Amino acid sequence: MLTSYSKEGFLCEAKRLFHEMGLGGRDEGPGGMLECRKVFEEITAPDLVLWNTMISGYSQNEDLSEDALCCFRKMQRGGFRPDDCSFVCVVSACSNLSPSVGNQVHALTIKSDILYNHVSVNNALVAMYSKCGNLQDARKIFDTMPEHNMVSLNSMIAGYAQHGLEAESLRLVELMLQKDIAPNNITFVSVLSACAHTGKVEEGQKYFNIMKEKFGFEGWTQDGLEAELRQLLKLMLQKDSL
Repeated sequence: MLTSYSKEGFLCEAKRLFHEMGLGGRDEGPGGMLECRKVFEEITAPDLVLWNTMISGYSQNEDLSEDALCCFRKMQRGGFRPDDCSFVCVVSACSNLSPSVGNQVHALTIKSDILYNHVSVNNALVAMYSKCGNLQDARKIFDTMPEHNMVSLNSMIAGYAQHGLEAESLRLVELMLQKDIAPNNITFVSVLSACAHTGKVEEGQKYFNIMKEKFGFEGWTQDGLEAELRQLLKLMLQKDSL
C-alpha cells in the first residue's frame, strides 16, 4: 500500500501511514526498527521528514547509534540538506560513538549555519560532549549560546557532577535559579549528588527544600524520586557525622 501511494505521488498519505504503523521511533527496539526500515525502503521518494523519522528512531536506541549515523549519511548522499531535527538526532546518537565522529558532525553543523540559530542543536552538542566527558568543549558551546534553557543547563550540571567537578555544577544550579528556569528531577539528582560528594549537607538540604517549597514537586513522590533524593541526603548526613 505504501509503495502504491508513493508511486502516485501521494507522499503525505504515505507519511501518514508510516506514522500510523508505529514508525515514529519511540520505544522501538532493534526488531521494531527493522520493520520500520522495511517499510521505509518501500517508499519511492521519502522526504526530509521521513528521513528524520528514521534517524530519530535509531538514535533513541543506544545499540542502533551506528545505524542512525549511517541513515544520516545516506540521507545526505540522497541530496537532502540536514535541518535542526536531523542534527539533534544524529548528535544524540554520536554520544554513544567515538569522540571523533561527534567532532565531525559538530563541524558539519557549523558549516550548515544551523548551530547558532537553533537552541536545540546547541543543547544536543552540549549533552553529547558532557556525556563523553569532554566538558571543556561542552562549556565552550554553552558559553557561546545566546540563550539557555533547562536542557542546556541540566546537561552541564549533570556533566560536571558526574565527572567530579561538583563546585562548577553547583554554580550552574545557582545560575539556573537566578534565571528562574524551573529545574527537574535531573537537576536535583545532580545537585544533591554534588553536595553529597563535597560534604555540603546544609546546601543539599537547601536545594531539597527549594524543590519541595518553590517548585512543588509533590507528584514525584509517586515515582520514587523523593525517596532517592532523601537517600542522598541521608548519605550526606552520615558523612557529616563521621
